[in-house]
Amino acid sequence: VDYERIRDVGPDRAASEWLLRCGAMVRYHGQERWHKDYNHLPTGPLDKYKIQAIDATDSCIMRIGFDYMDGLQHVEKIRLCKCHYIEDSCLEKLGKLENLQKSILEMEIISCGNVTDKGIIALYHLR
Repeated sequence: VDYERIRDVGPDRAASEWLLRCGAMVRYHGQERWHKDYNHLPTGPLDKYKIQAIDATDSCIMRIGFDYMDGLQHVEKIRLCKCHYIEDSCLEKLGKLENLQKSILEMEIISCGNVTDKGIIALYHLR
């Protein structure tokens, strides 16, 4: 995790870059369009684009990068579908993120073979 990058561009931009490099998609608050191409991330004021939704279907996100999600305050939906590197420790990390506890409305976890009941139970902090 590049903590200097997070400090320089903010948590939403840094998380967007990480997610897109891993093959996920992001949607920003107030926009309908999903962004999936790293080279076409929006430019402009860094604090303008807040991640509202993450679709990590078939992506290669894994626990080591989840620190990028620490500062995200507007994420309402996360979809983890066929994420082969997602395991219980990833969900434990998500469940402990205080910002996520306040903002998340919907989470889908589908066909993530390394997730067990232990990982699902770790999400109990999310409303």
